[in-house]
Amino acid sequence: MNLKYGFKMVVDYLQNLLPKYEVVPPSDNPDADVNVLAYMAAGNSFFIKESNDKDYWYFVPKRMFDEAVAKYIMQSNGVNPQKYKSTFLYPYKTDVFRVPVTKLSKSKTVADFVIRVVVAMPAELDVNKVRARIDEIKKIMKQNTK
Repeated sequence: MNLKYGFKMVVDYLQNLLPKYEVVPPSDNPDADVNVLAYMAAGNSFFIKESNDKDYWYFVPKRMFDEAVAKYIMQSNGVNPQKYKSTFLYPYKTDVFRVPVTKLSKSKTVADFVIRVVVAMPAELDVNKVRARIDEIKKIMKQNTK
């Protein structure tokens, strides 16, 4: 057995163990995505300067929503959030998504998307449209998972 064939067998075996996901395609409706994220965060989407002197965009979805949907929506709009445990909002550690502002400033469309999420007013949104968009995103996510 040659080394190249043995390495390929190991790689194939490991790939079969891991869940397979396709790359997140670009969003077909960024405006609806802004509304969904604003609704999911209910005002907990803001910019902050942390103790390490770096600026971040924080997004804290309400507990009743699926974090995977929020992350998928962000990724489909060019935002690559990292999950982080923060004590900023509560005395206990809370899961938040955060993105360094330096990464947001690299693309005007991404920066505009995030700013629209931050300034959106969740109380003014049509809840039925938001829920329909969440269901649509879940179907897309299910189709993209093999």
